[in-house]
Amino acid sequence: MNGIDRSASWYYALVPYSDSSKYWHSALNQLIKFKSQIKVSTQTKSSNDKLDSTTRNLTEKEFLDGINVAEISFESPDDFINSILVKKKEASGEDFYITSDDILRVVSNRLESKDRISFLNFLTDERVIDALGYTWAKTLIDCISLWSGSSHAVSSWKEENLPILIANHLGEFSYGEYYGYDKRMLKDVIHSLNLNKEVTVSLLLDGLEKNAESLPLPKLYSVIRLLTDYCSEEQIADVTTRYVQRLTTRLRLPTNKIESECSAESALAYQLYSFLGDVDTRVRWRAAHSIRASARMGDFKNIVTLTALYELKSMPGYREDNAPFYWLSARLWLIVTFDRIASEVPEAIAPVARWLLSIATDQDFPHVLIRHFAKSCLMKLLSNGFIEFDEQEIAALHAINISELVSEKSKGRVSRGRFHGGGKERRFSFDSLDTLSYVYPSAIKCFADVNEEMFLDEAEAWIIDRWGNGSDLSVWEKEPRKHKFERADYSLYSHSHGSMPTIEPHSYYLEWHAMWCSLGSLMAEKALAEPEYDDDDYGTLNGFLSREGLTQPPQWSSDLRSPTPLETHFHYPPTVEAEDWVATITADDFELELGLSSEDGNLVVDSYHDIRTSNHRSSVRISSALVNPETGFALVRSLQTSDDSHDYRLPPAGHEFEIDDGPFLLRGWLNEHSGDARLDEKDVFNHGVRLIEATPSENVVEILGLCRSDSYPVNWLDSSNGDSAFHYEAWGDVRDDSRQREYLYGEDCISNGHRLKISLHHLKQYLDKVGFDLTIEVEITRRVTKDGITEYNEKSEKEARYARLYLLRRTGEILTTEGCVGTWTPSGN
Repeated sequence: MNGIDRSASWYYALVPYSDSSKYWHSALNQLIKFKSQIKVSTQTKSSNDKLDSTTRNLTEKEFLDGINVAEISFESPDDFINSILVKKKEASGEDFYITSDDILRVVSNRLESKDRISFLNFLTDERVIDALGYTWAKTLIDCISLWSGSSHAVSSWKEENLPILIANHLGEFSYGEYYGYDKRMLKDVIHSLNLNKEVTVSLLLDGLEKNAESLPLPKLYSVIRLLTDYCSEEQIADVTTRYVQRLTTRLRLPTNKIESECSAESALAYQLYSFLGDVDTRVRWRAAHSIRASARMGDFKNIVTLTALYELKSMPGYREDNAPFYWLSARLWLIVTFDRIASEVPEAIAPVARWLLSIATDQDFPHVLIRHFAKSCLMKLLSNGFIEFDEQEIAALHAINISELVSEKSKGRVSRGRFHGGGKERRFSFDSLDTLSYVYPSAIKCFADVNEEMFLDEAEAWIIDRWGNGSDLSVWEKEPRKHKFERADYSLYSHSHGSMPTIEPHSYYLEWHAMWCSLGSLMAEKALAEPEYDDDDYGTLNGFLSREGLTQPPQWSSDLRSPTPLETHFHYPPTVEAEDWVATITADDFELELGLSSEDGNLVVDSYHDIRTSNHRSSVRISSALVNPETGFALVRSLQTSDDSHDYRLPPAGHEFEIDDGPFLLRGWLNEHSGDARLDEKDVFNHGVRLIEATPSENVVEILGLCRSDSYPVNWLDSSNGDSAFHYEAWGDVRDDSRQREYLYGEDCISNGHRLKISLHHLKQYLDKVGFDLTIEVEITRRVTKDGITEYNEKSEKEARYARLYLLRRTGEILTTEGCVGTWTPSGN
């Protein structure tokens, strides 16, 4: 485990958690231990199964032992294949899983010396290769390895035929016995041939020429890596130079675009900044995380170097010359990153504080969202004593995004989806379907008396006059990166109904940033709108910024992501057939979700998670609410008899479904949080985690004396002793854009969701203080899937939803409609 500990320690240096938590370090080692224990447990179970099922296993062994070589025909390749298929069919009839490899292994061990060459010749027939599939090469190599040491004829056959087979079937020679890439098999086979380096290089190049188009990239790269072991340094240098020259020609890069005296440090900063201005928002977030990680690792010089690139509007040598560099996005993502670093490593940002103030107060570039993040960053530094500003600088800081004009009541309203243009002929063709109808209206609402035409005039001036762009960029043929979009899924670059695209078309990029600059320039002349309601900032600039900034500041959404819970059903598929699994459920399944069978002393009181395998899918929803001890059991019985669990709801705090009518009480005690994801929605490391979806209510926090921890994962601590009262975890196994979200095979198991847990000690303490009991609903939906895809149009028996309600008495009993089913805390504790 020492090697694992070292890699975990290195990984810990890159993750966004405080020095004292060692959160990811610990999580990595716990996962390794968990997987190891499961493996041992599975092996033990298999051993026990062998003892308990001796007849079955002996019969399988007897079946293989009973295969007679005479049953395998060597008359022709077709007869050879058919005879193997006949034996497989016989095995299947006995309910045995026996592969062609198993049969061939038995046959090869029993062949007489005179038949071995014929056997090898059959194995290399194209029809046999196609029939055996990806395991063909391993079967062939196993036979050669078995016989070559004792047979000169086999050794000669190997020297004569194996190089040709490798060249013609390169891919199969890098495929492992467990249906995964085997990096060593090809290397070992090449080594066993004892060829000189020149012949080996020629052989591998021949194989690449014949197979390159059909090889998956991992195989292709592994072969190229192997090839370099046999090339001379001069050959590698020559190929690299020629490739760079070809790449330079294809990208039309002058050879002197990147200064040769450029240091490695500045080259890194240039490269990262170029990524911040990439057309793909996922690339921007990766670059932002890289900058953030470098700051955590003490590379403060990189921060200063990046600020010097802020004024660049092109990146020769780092970006294509024939497509625009998204310099507006690069500026925004840089300041967003600095704002996050200011919470983690403020000393890294403090040296550039006055530079941040200068760009946030730049009247020539009044980008309101950039100003918003710059102000947020500086306020963190100032409030924590990392910078010292004079009175004039402090006044300038507080004035950022604050209008000098008195706000006024709005004189007109623009509704999303109902943008009314005046028919004015425009120099720039704005997207009327999505930008004008769904993106711009919220910005226009920030003003008391700015109409659509006035706002478009200003946005148009920014795009054409100040930034020097053409007028017809919305025309598809004018898209500078049309080739990139044509290869991408439409959903990635669509901004339908105001959604944020993952890959930004040039016209949208300009429209979106022009909106923020128009807000800033119009603020100097036009009054902002007053809030419609005293307790709501909707329709105001502050409200707009909060809805368009980070989803849950100051954290990025990826900061809220936890490791997948270390529970077996989140990592391995059920062992029961999918149809049987859907049709039956037990009380243990519900109690497993609540954590009642766990020994960690916690109870799940709010949750939603989804688990998918190739054949099974389950969705679990848990909610809870307070009830009157006198009427709570009657309520549980009433709700449990409902035909559909969707006909009722255990409400969150303050929800309209709460009941307070005499002895009948149903009261929420947890806050529910929802809403659209915002700027950090495209953060590639959030894996679908957006925000903290459930928290203890203000009442719970006050009564238990809780405070939220500063570090992650999210905890609410008992102020009196620091013990964890509530623990929140949210996870996702794969990225939103991952193909694995769609298709699953074999033993694959992926999940995503969130859970809020409370310690049983603090639950007991809270219920005693408020004098209520707690009712919890667990709803489990199970579906049959095929390769991870739910077949919704299939018969109804392939899906079932189950719900079970529990009543947790504050005296310690657990009740269901069947009566008392256990205790959650000793009576009188």
